Amino acid sequence: MRARIANLIVFGIFSICVTACQQKPEAEVLSVTPTPEAPAEKTEKKSPINKSPVSSVASSVSEQVAAPDPKSVAQEKAAAAKILPVKPGLRVSRVQVPGMYVALTFDDGPSSAYTPQVLDILKRHGAKGTFFVLGSNTRRCPSIVSRAAAEGHEIGVHTWSHINMVRSSVDKIDSEVSRTADVIRSVTGKSPAVMRPPYGAVNARIVNHMYDRYGMRSILWDVDTQDWRRPGVATVVNRAVNRAKPGSIILVHDIHASTLAAIEGIVTGLQARGFTLVTVSELLARAGATSAPKSPATPGAVEIAPGADADNNATKEEVAVEAGVASPEAEAASLPAGGEQGEIPAAETTVPTAPDSAQSDSGKTDSMELPAA
Repeated sequence: MRARIANLIVFGIFSICVTACQQKPEAEVLSVTPTPEAPAEKTEKKSPINKSPVSSVASSVSEQVAAPDPKSVAQEKAAAAKILPVKPGLRVSRVQVPGMYVALTFDDGPSSAYTPQVLDILKRHGAKGTFFVLGSNTRRCPSIVSRAAAEGHEIGVHTWSHINMVRSSVDKIDSEVSRTADVIRSVTGKSPAVMRPPYGAVNARIVNHMYDRYGMRSILWDVDTQDWRRPGVATVVNRAVNRAKPGSIILVHDIHASTLAAIEGIVTGLQARGFTLVTVSELLARAGATSAPKSPATPGAVEIAPGADADNNATKEEVAVEAGVASPEAEAASLPAGGEQGEIPAAETTVPTAPDSAQSDSGKTDSMELPAA
């Protein structure tokens, strides 16, 4: 009996051990199995996330290419139409004329110290000039501008305070130009037909805007005396006289004593070469073009200045300088092409460094000494 009980106990213990051995591997499998299965589940979840946007975008693109929105196409064409080249004959640096005519132009005045003496010299020699005045100076010296106009000289806009137009908003440009035009009109009784952008800094949008809104052509130059650098009276005279060609537009500033000293030599030297000094508008009229507001230009009236690079599909009938130096001698401004601004602006411009003094040679602050127009 005891032996039987002992056998049963042994058998029971054996059964328990066998059962324990069979259950242990199962426990190990359960603990290990989730490790390889977990990444598999993540991979399956990532799969649709990665592929869905790509297929969606591809589908969207193919739909857009296949069936473009007519309204979008119309809007793109309208936007492209706004980026136009300069209209023919609106930006001028030299005029092709059938005769020995040139235009002597003066920037940054009037100067109470020098402009009256310049007018005396021009009157004495029967020469005409074009004065691109600052509105602020005109307001301070209205009698000088009135006299210039009465003696047959042309008065043009050079902005109110000599701003860089390609770096200014359309509102700023309009304020500067309209204020200057208004003060010129109040002093002379005539609306200006020409303007010159300070530094020669201008682009197609500004040129077109000046004509479309104000009826003014943008006048640059092909002969730059660089008188503002004070190279000496003889140098200024030689540059103006020897570099002039029929239809040339010569740049000087009526705010320096050294320039005043050179004017007589310039006028007599040009006349000795057979040139007649006329206003810019008369120069244009003799070429068949006119500076009267809204008048179409005659093809061939204007040519690109030597050494100047014109862009925006400019032709010889159009502009001398769209972006770059306004004449071979003008080193004061470097205007790389492009940069149509959302306002009106811009070639992205490198502004020239002004001389040490921003005053005229007279020491008065009613005139600005700034480089290249």
